[in-house]
Amino acid sequence: MPDLDQLKRTVEQMNESELRTLMLHFMIHMQMAQEQDILKEQLYDRMLNIYEAVLNTQNQQIAQRRSWMPDENTKNIHIVFDASAAGSVKQMIREHGSRDIDRILQFDEVFSIGPIWRLAEEQGKEHRRAWFRQHLDPKFENVGDGHYPSIESLPADAAIYIWCSNNAHEQTGLRFVSWLLKDRSNHLYILDAPAANEQKEDQPGVLQFYSHTGEIPSRDLSRVYQDPSKHVLVTAEQRRSYEQEWQSLSESTNVLRIWAFGELISVEVTYFDDFILEKVRILEEDKPNGEFLKAARVIGEVIGHSGQYTGDAFIEYRLRELIYSGKLEIQGVPRAMRYYSVRSKGT
Repeated sequence: MPDLDQLKRTVEQMNESELRTLMLHFMIHMQMAQEQDILKEQLYDRMLNIYEAVLNTQNQQIAQRRSWMPDENTKNIHIVFDASAAGSVKQMIREHGSRDIDRILQFDEVFSIGPIWRLAEEQGKEHRRAWFRQHLDPKFENVGDGHYPSIESLPADAAIYIWCSNNAHEQTGLRFVSWLLKDRSNHLYILDAPAANEQKEDQPGVLQFYSHTGEIPSRDLSRVYQDPSKHVLVTAEQRRSYEQEWQSLSESTNVLRIWAFGELISVEVTYFDDFILEKVRILEEDKPNGEFLKAARVIGEVIGHSGQYTGDAFIEYRLRELIYSGKLEIQGVPRAMRYYSVRSKGT
């Protein structure tokens, strides 16, 4: 039987639609029990069936992920930093027919946001979880859970491929992983799929910019993986540099990081606030009658033009803070971005 922490993680991993469906089933069965005078034993059996169905679904998802974990036969280990990238890399491996030797370590985080203070330690993980609970709605992003794949049992002779591009999320992840692997002798390679796919083979002269690896389809990842010239070996000197950078980052109390001028930079939590306000003003130019703007549209515009990868939850958090500080007016209830709209103060 799962313990309380396992049950909590199961619920936290469900999205809003799944939670609503679960609650609806619960209320339907309670109503049926009242109207049809169902015995307590029958009601218990029905509720137990729902409970077991939810756990079975979650257990299947866990089993699916574990089936991709490295084992003693693994020759190539792929490290990715979000579910989208993991899905594309898995599809690439299936297409190659190499699942017996290619496996995946998946981190479900947005490393550009939230505290990373002593993240390799349990107190740091709890500090990060607490920050997300306080500032971000967990249904927007699967972040801050502090559960990271184990690297202790990785085969010593396996090559490790870190799928990482020029954004603060994956670059922070790269430094974190380098620290976790500091005592390992495995060769590390960086695969920058977004950079490798900027120039489309079938469209000469046309550049396609991607913000992170998760945006790249499996066929384009495959071209990168099958081309050894795209495999950047991380030298011993570079590994030490990444480890030192992580040590510095992990002592910082900042909760936001950006990628600029080829460097990972810690900035204040308010870094995007003026940009958000500017986007609101620009969007209002098309609404001369002082109409409110859908929060989701504002967030989408900010993400699309910021040049940074933060995920929508952080930008939505800053939008709410601008409302609470009186810099924006609100219409609706800010329990989720689709439920409210905003406009400039005094519009």
